[in-house]
Amino acid sequence: MRSVLKNMNIGRVIGWVGSTGGSTGPHLHYEQRLNGNDIQVRFNGTLALYWGTKNYTSDNNCNGTATGTVNTAGSPLTVRSGPGTGYTAVDTVADGARVTIQCQTSGTTVTGTYGTSSIWDRIGAGRYVSDAYVYTGYDGYIPGVPRC
Repeated sequence: MRSVLKNMNIGRVIGWVGSTGGSTGPHLHYEQRLNGNDIQVRFNGTLALYWGTKNYTSDNNCNGTATGTVNTAGSPLTVRSGPGTGYTAVDTVADGARVTIQCQTSGTTVTGTYGTSSIWDRIGAGRYVSDAYVYTGYDGYIPGVPRC
């Protein structure tokens, strides 16, 4: 199992939802094993129902966020009202500040500390910063973070 897990990456497909066999709609079969033995699956910390029917909703509402670190080499980063340099400047974020990225979208292309990018990170309602100045650990869109 370890050899399989070490090759897993965020965003890698591990299965598909379908409706086959005796099902009445799309569903996902899931099991965990350790050393050939079944492990009881937990969902949001609660043991999963093994016989019967139950609908689950994840604690994160299927919406991911990410944390990034602003790197402008000194100056504050301009926060804009939309995903582009043509939008109104509404605030600034200090160099070195950590920001929570709620979603990402494309906008004006900007060249910054991390190269040239047209990706903009929404860090709040009506608050966007260029991804070219935010260290996220990824080149391009962040897996698991929704598109705005």
